[in-house]
Amino acid sequence: MKNPKLKFEDIRNIVFADVNTKDANDFSDAYIEYAEYPDGTPIEDEVLQDLDSELIYELLIENIY
Repeated sequence: MKNPKLKFEDIRNIVFADVNTKDANDFSDAYIEYAEYPDGTPIEDEVLQDLDSELIYELLIENIY
């Protein structure tokens, strides 16, 4: 397993789930369903589940707007 302390720039090709536009600016139920490391290797589900909620929010905002 790779380092679970991922940074914003370490995550590519992100697929979000449970993004509710009625919950805009909060997106409290959104999570990353799939993502890849910069080399194209899929990030393990266990690592994605342990991502900091602030990082998930930052990635979502960057990708939605």
